[in-house]
Amino acid sequence: MNGEHPYGGHPSRTLFVRNINSNVEDSELRALFERHGEICILYTACKHRGFVMIFYYDIRAARTAMKALQSKPLRRRKLDIHYSIPKDNPTKKDINQGTLVVFNLDSSVSNEELHHIFGAYGEIKEVKISFVNLNRFSLGDYSEID
Repeated sequence: MNGEHPYGGHPSRTLFVRNINSNVEDSELRALFERHGEICILYTACKHRGFVMIFYYDIRAARTAMKALQSKPLRRRKLDIHYSIPKDNPTKKDINQGTLVVFNLDSSVSNEELHHIFGAYGEIKEVKISFVNLNRFSLGDYSEID
């Protein structure tokens, strides 16, 4: 399996890292994995059992980290990295989708500008600009992020 997701290669923002030396410092792990992108959460409570979980903000960072660090030695142990497996086995259409809500937009901001700004983070299915209680806000609907 060697780092591949069992459901056909769908990466996740979360990496499950096995074969961790319990003496490795959290700061050392953070420095190693943060070279590939900003980390949301570094979960090390199970380090004594030989594994940690790395939660990235960006799926591309998780992919890059896995490719760069798979089987690399850390304190004389080869890292064994896998994408986290969701518990509920979601369908392909539900993976890596979401809605982004942006409040307090200036009235001069257009749909095209929002597409340009947020398109850097993934494919956008739809942008809606709405008014609720006279406050302007935008909904950006992201489709699957590859």
